[in-house]
Amino acid sequence: MKKGQIISLDFIFSIVLVILALGLLVRISEANNYRMKQEELFNELQRIGRTASVVLTDSEEFTCEVQDLSGTMLYNAINCLDLTKLNSKLSGVNAKANLLIPAEFEFKATIGANTWQSAPLNEANTPFYYSEERKIITHNGAMTKAEMENCFKNGCSEEKLKIWVWRSP
Repeated sequence: MKKGQIISLDFIFSIVLVILALGLLVRISEANNYRMKQEELFNELQRIGRTASVVLTDSEEFTCEVQDLSGTMLYNAINCLDLTKLNSKLSGVNAKANLLIPAEFEFKATIGANTWQSAPLNEANTPFYYSEERKIITHNGAMTKAEMENCFKNGCSEEKLKIWVWRSP
C-alpha cells in the first residue's frame, strides 16, 4: 500500500487565503455600517439643532417686534432676539416644544451670560452632540423703527447665540 498526501498544501493554503479574505470583508463591512450609523445620528442631531436655531432667530415667538411711534407693530426683525420673549418661552416646561425639539432630545442655549436649558450638558459624558453659533442682536421688549434704523446706521452690538442639542441618556 502506497502512502500519499491526502490534502495538498496548495488546497490548504488557498482555504487559509479565502478565510482571511472573508474576515477582511466582514471587518470592512462592519466598519462601514458603524460609520453610516454615526453619520445618521449626527445628521439627525444637526437637523434638530439647525431647526431650533432657525426657530430662535426667525420665529415671531422670539424675535424683536419693531413698532412705529404709535405702537403699531410693523414687522419682526430676524436675528434680533427679544430677551423678554426668550425668558418666558424657554424657561417653562414647553421650552423644547417651542424650539421644535423632540422629547427624547435636550438643548442648551446661551447668549452672553444668559443660559436656557432643558437639562445640563456634560460634554465629557455626552460624546455626541451638535452645536451651532450665530451672530445676533438682543433687545428687551419691542423696539421702535427709529431704534432699529439707528442700530443699522451706527452699528448694532453683536452678541453670539450658541445652541447645543443632544439625545437624552
